[in-house]
Amino acid sequence: MNRMKCKLVTLITLALLIPLTAWAAPKVELSISAEKSIVVEENGEKVTKQVAATEVTPGETLTYTINFVNSGDESATNVAIVDPLPEGSSYIAGSASKTGELTFSIDNGKTYKKPSLLNYKIKNSSGAEEQKVASPEEYTHVRWLIPAIAAGEKGSVSFEVLMK
Repeated sequence: MNRMKCKLVTLITLALLIPLTAWAAPKVELSISAEKSIVVEENGEKVTKQVAATEVTPGETLTYTINFVNSGDESATNVAIVDPLPEGSSYIAGSASKTGELTFSIDNGKTYKKPSLLNYKIKNSSGAEEQKVASPEEYTHVRWLIPAIAAGEKGSVSFEVLMK
């Protein structure tokens, strides 16, 4: 009888705990902004300010910032933040923030590698295959892998592009 009572208490305890663990979950939310620098005059001096990039022209540099927050009640692990580069732009080498592990894609987000490993093959004029290292202008996506974002933690990642 004591054995049966012990099993019953264990089952009731588990039944009470399982829903609690099911409710605890990470919830990473992202928001993105695109800004450009403009020069304005304030108090007789020229000042550079960042403003929303609602209109862009070729040759302008845009800064993309992705803000993240874990609004859940548990740590989020191995979070991938991916952003495709805007059409008509090229990535500015070295401009991405160094949060987490930074990798890039040259195949529209199918694969990601560090810049020195982003290779592709072409046939040269004699028909032989040559391996080339991709230039930043050939990047299609930026990805940050963040090992952990604690519950309530906020942060941001960013990169710059040159509009063509």
